[in-house]
Amino acid sequence: MILMDGTTLVFLILALCIVVPCFILLIVALIIRVVKAGKKDSKYKELLKTHDSEDIKNAFGAGNIQKVTMEGNRITVTVKDTEKVNTTVLQDMGIEGVLIVGSTIKLVVKKGTANVYKLIKDVK
Repeated sequence: MILMDGTTLVFLILALCIVVPCFILLIVALIIRVVKAGKKDSKYKELLKTHDSEDIKNAFGAGNIQKVTMEGNRITVTVKDTEKVNTTVLQDMGIEGVLIVGSTIKLVVKKGTANVYKLIKDVK
């Protein structure tokens, strides 16, 4: 049996009282983060499942889309007439931000950008 002096024993007890709870809190925080990320992803997937090409036509106007490009989590749509664009429908679809500049509509999509891009591209 190894004998320790009082200082070493106090240091060991303090280290265990600090390190173990911190490690447990770290694990709990990671679990919470993973669970929340899963819920957020499913929310966006569900939004995309409930919308189809008719919603895109309602949002941009039938035959109004000229060009569609995707850059990261942004989609740029060039339209013939911005007056036909309904931003409320886009936001209901889960689009985070809509910016209209001239005949260009810039959409910010947090999750599922490729799916939204494909949906718009198919309608074009």
